Amino acid sequence: PCEHECGMCTNVCPSLTTKHTDEDAIGSEIYGAVHGIQHCPETGYYLTCGAGGVSDPDRRSACASGGLASWFLEQLVRKEIVDAVVCVHHTYDGEKLFGYTIASTVEDIRKSRGSAYYPTEISAAVRYILEHEGKYAVIGLPCTIKALRLAQRKNKLLRERILVVVGLTCARMKSAHYTDYIAYLSGLNEKLRCVQYRNTDLSRPPKSHAYLFYGENGAHTMINYKSSGAIFSSGLFGLPACKYCDDMMAECADITFMDAWLPEYTQTEPRGTNIFVTRASLACTLLEEGNLSGELSIHPLPIEKVIKSQGGLTRRKRIHYLLTLRKKAGLYIPFRRFDDASIQLSWLERYQARRYVYLEEAGKKKWQHVKGDCKKFKRWIMFQRLISLPYSVAGTGYRILKNQVIRRVSP
Repeated sequence: PCEHECGMCTNVCPSLTTKHTDEDAIGSEIYGAVHGIQHCPETGYYLTCGAGGVSDPDRRSACASGGLASWFLEQLVRKEIVDAVVCVHHTYDGEKLFGYTIASTVEDIRKSRGSAYYPTEISAAVRYILEHEGKYAVIGLPCTIKALRLAQRKNKLLRERILVVVGLTCARMKSAHYTDYIAYLSGLNEKLRCVQYRNTDLSRPPKSHAYLFYGENGAHTMINYKSSGAIFSSGLFGLPACKYCDDMMAECADITFMDAWLPEYTQTEPRGTNIFVTRASLACTLLEEGNLSGELSIHPLPIEKVIKSQGGLTRRKRIHYLLTLRKKAGLYIPFRRFDDASIQLSWLERYQARRYVYLEEAGKKKWQHVKGDCKKFKRWIMFQRLISLPYSVAGTGYRILKNQVIRRVSP
């Protein structure tokens, strides 16, 4: 039981949203008066949008995609805008592989480069900020950023000490068991010590990255995304709140970074490309200065392209359908910002949404039943794929037919 019972945890929980604590309300409060600010339902408030990366090819290759996020954080420290950055890094303690750290130098920030598809929590870092005077920047996923903004509403010290908030887009987060299972698929036969989620092969497109796993006894294995991507995109190992989250774009952050999942970038730049959405003047200024100095190579991008790159419209349609299913079942309906009765899904999209929820819930029960035995769990997944094969074949045929119709209709 909680020792304090102050209610702070429920007040800042990003899942327990009301009309007064949703992303639009928070965004309006922080960015509504910014000169030139605009608003879009899929991205929230935005000032400028663009795409690109750092100009140095070696630095770009060392980052997950484009290198803009780490460059931006480094600039905050270099220019003494903040004293330290709160970011996620490898922190193996025998159990957890990642956690938040306080990075006060450029070198510390660079050690934290790369993606982490691993659940983390920020309470220890927030406690550090409250106990140590200074200027801080925080980078995190949409849910973490929203919780932080709600906490700033309640705590004056957090408002004064956290000067810059940086967001990363997120469509779904996985439990720690996801990493354990993919490590098993890679052939690792010892306890996992470290993982690199985005190892880039410069001879192949960005989506062809690989996961690298390192065991406690020195063994290391690799598995490419093609072999593990189906697990990541399914509901397996999903966190329950994620499937109803309508904030992909970290709408409460001063600037949001994301992968440029558009053909014009994925097919031409193997080192990856970032897309960014700014909401604060400081973020715009730093990026403009970097572009003028030659440190960055960035260009403007229409907001429609930003939305398309992350599949924002498709996700909203799926969330609406899942909420409709919950309502019909008489279950609790979490508050969300859109309720458009005109939203229509194809039979394939409806099936995929139901399948996503089933795999999340059934997969969780099965993992508990087999007590984390990856071999038994793999057999269960293979059986699930077998029984869904007719739908998969029908879905593939449907997509092919749909694309052919579009080509014939298009001028």
